Formats: sequence, structure tokens, C-alpha cells
Amino acid sequence: NWIAQDVQFLNNYVHKDIKWTQAVKSNVGLTGPWVESAHLVLLNVERILISGNRFDVTWIQNISGFDPEGYSILLMPYAQGNGTPGSGYYWVRVQDVNFINNIITNSVNAFYIAFQDSTDTDAFTQRVLISNNVGYGLGVGAPADSGIIKLTMVAQGPVAFDHNTFLNDATALDATGPCATI
Repeated sequence: NWIAQDVQFLNNYVHKDIKWTQAVKSNVGLTGPWVESAHLVLLNVERILISGNRFDVTWIQNISGFDPEGYSILLMPYAQGNGTPGSGYYWVRVQDVNFINNIITNSVNAFYIAFQDSTDTDAFTQRVLISNNVGYGLGVGAPADSGIIKLTMVAQGPVAFDHNTFLNDATALDATGPCATI
């Protein structure tokens, strides 16, 4: 019972204020800048529907040392338990994900999909559908190696991109390492 199952994330507006990149004081006394993270990060989930949402504004800060900065959606199984290679949880999965009818705007990148955990190859991503989505204002001010979709590690199961429209100023696809054909 450690895998989030049968989740629906529907009809939300997820927005990050660009002012958060500066040293500002919040209404509860916290000060920035805040480390940028994705709008939605899936590390251990199965049977999830993400539909009818708008994800707005991501940026790159180059301060966290975390590779997928500036991505709106991260699908990456994370099985590293206490952070020591080989101490992971073999049952971790990101599978049966339906990302449909969403809008991604004003972001550096749209999708980062890791097919396996970097140290525990038993943890994997499979059966992902990305369909009927719209993205615009993507890649503005992005580094040369940025793109709408970045695939890493070895593919486990199908990832289908079907009837999506993305308008961007960066490369359309950055597939790194051995990957599935899209």
C-alpha cells in the first residue's frame, strides 16, 4: 500500500509567480528566492488521470543541481530510499498515467520522462498516454539543449504522444540515451 493509486487531478490552475525567483518576502514572513520545481512530479504512482488542467510558468535557476529544472511535468520513478545506491524499493512504479486535455504555458520545458530510476533499474515508468494537450510560450530564454520532451534511461513500456500541439522557441524533442521511438 505504498503506491498512490487511482488518483484524479482534474480542472486545476497551477501557477508560479515569476517574482518567486527574486528575494521577496511572503505574507507569512518567508523570503525567496525559492528553488524552482515542476508543477507536477510523479515519483511513485499508478492509474492516474491528469485532465483539464492549466500549468503556467516555470524557470531555470541553476542553483539546485537537479537536472530537470524548468520542466512543467516530471515522470520519474524514484526508488532511492535513503539516497544510497542499491538501497531502493524495487516496487516503485510510475505507470498507467493519462495526461489528457491539459494546457502548459510560459514554461521552459514541458515533459521530463525518466523510464528508470538512475540507480535501481527495477523502478520504472510504463504505459503513459499524453494526448490532446496544448502548450505555448515554451522554451523562451531556454538553454540550447532544452526542448518540449526529454526522455532518459531505457524505455520499459509504451509512451504515446497523440494529438498534441506545442509551440515553442526551443528544439521540439531532446531524447537522451537509449529511448523508445515516439
